[in-house]
Order: sequence, then C-alpha cells, then structure tokens
Amino acid sequence: MIRELFFRILAGIAAGGFIMFIALTILMINDINPSSHYLWTQMLGSILMGIYFAISALIFENDSMSLLLATAIHYALSIVVWFTIAYAVGWFPFSTTAVAIAISTFTILYCIHWFCFYLYYKRMENKLNQSLKKQG
Repeated sequence: MIRELFFRILAGIAAGGFIMFIALTILMINDINPSSHYLWTQMLGSILMGIYFAISALIFENDSMSLLLATAIHYALSIVVWFTIAYAVGWFPFSTTAVAIAISTFTILYCIHWFCFYLYYKRMENKLNQSLKKQG
C-alpha cells in the first residue's frame, strides 16, 4: 500500500507539472512574463491538485462502497480540496459570482471526466467479458 501511494504521489506530481507546463507554454506564446513568486505558487497549486487526484482515486477501488457513494465522497472531498487550493493560489477572485462560476465549472468538468472514465471502464468490462466467453 505504501508503494502504491508513493507511485500515485509521483504520478500526481507529474500530472500537475504537465498541466503547469501547458500553462507556461501559453504564457510564453503570448509573451507574458509573470514573477517567479507567482509561477512558484501556481506550480505548487498544480502539483498539490495532481497529488490529491492521484491519491483520491483510491476511493473508487474500495469494493465495499457503491459507485454512487464513492462518487459522492470523491466529489465532496474534491470540491473542498480544489476550492481551498484554487482560492489560496488565486485561480479565481473571491466574489459571489466568481465562486458560483468556479464551482459550476468544476462540477461540469468533474461530471464530464467521471462520465468518460465510466465509459472507458464499461468498455474494458465488455472486452473482458467477450474474451472470457471466447475462452469458455
């Protein structure tokens, strides 16, 4: 389990770093040069989010929970962690409208992401079932 956590943390750091690399590339293309403090803060936020999502995926590996319960717990934890990090690093201003838009956007992207993973795993399940039928 410790080994799994270690590799998930590394994967999360890599994912956060990759997302930050894309953001930095966009800044470079547009000739925008933010301060090193700003970049450091953004990188820290990206890495922390990457680590969180890499580790929190373990929730879905708990066979004693239904998919609905696992999704509800994961979403609730994710929105709290994301909101805390996003606000701390300044990904959105703190106003009623901005918070509502940010939470709505997060929720929509979460649903799209969840649905894509659901379809992916359903497809894998069907392929495995077909493979078993051919063997049996």
